[in-house]
Amino acid sequence: MSEKFSLEELKELLPVLMDGYTGYSGIEPVSVEEGRCSCEIKIERHHLNPINGVHGGCLYTLADVVGGLTCRSAGYKCITTMTSSVNFLRAGLNCEKIIGTGTLIKAGKNTITVDVEIADETGKLLTKVISTYFVLDDSLMRKE
Repeated sequence: MSEKFSLEELKELLPVLMDGYTGYSGIEPVSVEEGRCSCEIKIERHHLNPINGVHGGCLYTLADVVGGLTCRSAGYKCITTMTSSVNFLRAGLNCEKIIGTGTLIKAGKNTITVDVEIADETGKLLTKVISTYFVLDDSLMRKE
C-alpha cells in the first residue's frame, strides 16, 4: 500500500487517473477522506440514453471511478476491478448532475470491497454498486 491522499493531491493526479476512456466522462472530484470518496458529473446531452435519462454506462463509469478512488483514499495505489454488482434503482430523468459516493467496506491484502451510491442533485438514489478490486503491484501504475 502507498500513502493516503488529499483532495488537492487527487486533483493533481487526475490527468493520469482520468487519461483514456474515463477522461471523456466529465467526472470531477468533490471530496476525499480515508475510505471515502465523492465525485460528480454535470449531465450533458452525450450522457443521455434515447429516453433522455442518464445512460447506464455513464452511471457505472462513475461508480467504477469512485470505487477505484475510494480504494486509493485508503492507500492502495494500483488496483483493478474484479467484480461489480450493479442495481439500477431509478431512471435518471431530468438530472442536472449525478454524484457518486464510495465507502470502503473491507480492505485486505489482495482485495478491497467498496460500496458506491449514485444519486441525482436532489439526493434521489439512482444506482447502488458493490465492487471488489484486486490489488496490483504499484510499479504497474502509469506515471504520465
